[in-house]
Amino acid sequence: METKGERERQELKEGRCGYWLPMKNRYCRVVPDFEGEKYCTNHSQQLQGKRINCPLDPTHFVLESDLEKHITIKCPLLVHLKELEASGYYRKDINAISPQMSQPKSDAKEPSVIPKTPLPQLQDLMARIRQKAQEFINDSIPEISYMEHPSLDHIEGSIKIKHRKQEVSISEHMRLLDLLHADNRFVEFGCGKAKLSNFLYQEMNGGKFVLIDKRQNFRSKVDGTFKHPEAFKRISIDIKDLYVPGIGDLTPVNSDTDTDTDMVCYSKHLCGGAADLTLRSLENCRVKAILIANCCHSACTLSSYIDPSYTPLPMLETLPPLKSNTLPVLEMDLIAP
Repeated sequence: METKGERERQELKEGRCGYWLPMKNRYCRVVPDFEGEKYCTNHSQQLQGKRINCPLDPTHFVLESDLEKHITIKCPLLVHLKELEASGYYRKDINAISPQMSQPKSDAKEPSVIPKTPLPQLQDLMARIRQKAQEFINDSIPEISYMEHPSLDHIEGSIKIKHRKQEVSISEHMRLLDLLHADNRFVEFGCGKAKLSNFLYQEMNGGKFVLIDKRQNFRSKVDGTFKHPEAFKRISIDIKDLYVPGIGDLTPVNSDTDTDTDMVCYSKHLCGGAADLTLRSLENCRVKAILIANCCHSACTLSSYIDPSYTPLPMLETLPPLKSNTLPVLEMDLIAP
C-alpha cells in the first residue's frame, strides 16, 4: 500500500520548492521567490554548501563559504552597529556605572542568597516594608478609577484586558499630572510593541513619540498597524549606550532653544536594571516627568543599580555582605500576606 509520504513525493505541486524533507517525509511547501526557480531561498542556499551560526549573532545562519564576507560587510548586526555609530545618540556604555556591564554575558551565577536569616527578623523587615509602602501610596499616589474607561468595553480576552488596564492607568496618571498634551515629546523606554504609546496617541489625538527598545523585531509586526506611523520614531539600541540629547526628534513643538524641555519619559514594563539605566540616561536632561512601572526585579544587578552605596533600610546593614554581582534574594516571599 502506498504511504502518504510516497504519494506526496510523487505529487510535487507545481510552483512549490522541490527540496525533500526527510524528517517530515514530504517536500518543502514554500513558494520560490522567482518564477522558474526549483527551490526556495532557504533550501537553494543549503544546497550550495554548509551553513553555520554567525559568530557575531548566533540567532541566524550563514554559508561557511561566505563567512568572511558576512562578518565584515553583510551581517545585519554589524550593519545595525554601523548605523548606530553614525547616529548622534549612540555612545557606547555611556550609562554603564560598572565595567562589568560592557562585558559579554557569561554563564549565569547563582544569586547571593541571604542564608539562615532568623524568621522574626524577616517578619519585622516585611512589616516595615509594608508600612512604608502604604504610607507612600496614601501620601503620593492618587486613586485612579480606570474600570469605566470606554476602551475596556471593546476588549476581549484576559491578557488583552490586563494590558489595557495598565495602559489606561498610566494614561490617567499622566492626565492628572497634566502631561497629555500633543506639543510634548513622549519617549517610551523598553517599548516592545509600543502599544502604550499608540494608546496615548489615540487619547490625545496627536503627539510625537520616540520608541526605545533593544530588540529590532517589532517594526514590521505592529508599527505597520498604527494609523499615524509618522508620529512614531523607533530606535533599536541598548539603553546603556543611549545618549538622549543626541535624539534630534525631541525638539519641542513650541521651543527653539531647549532640545528636551518638554520630554515625558515613561515605560509600562522596564525589566531588571533597565530602569536604573533609564534614570542614568536622563540624568543631564531636562524632562517634564518620568513614569516607570518596572518589573523583573530578579534581573537587577549591582553593576546597573543607580546608587549601590544607598541602603534602603537600616536593618539590611545587619545582613551578610553580598558576594556576587547580583542583588540579594531573601528565602521568603516578602509580598505574601
